[in-house]
Amino acid sequence: MTLLNKGLKYNFTYKGKYWLSNLALEAEAAITVLPTHEQEHIRHQIAHNLQKLYKQRNGKHVILDKHRRNEFKIINQIKRK
Repeated sequence: MTLLNKGLKYNFTYKGKYWLSNLALEAEAAITVLPTHEQEHIRHQIAHNLQKLYKQRNGKHVILDKHRRNEFKIINQIKRK
């Protein structure tokens, strides 16, 4: 068994309530370290992508099915440990 086969092998689909806002803030923090002449172009691209994500997220009725509830429960159990 190699080192690549060890570790977590599951990707949670649950996203927190403010995940999109956090993503925008993290992107802005990353943009500030770019050269000044590139910042506005990258901001425009990120804003466009964030708008698409927002529309995708709000266009669907998010229903917590059994799978998502279980994932949320697991995440909370891990946080408590």
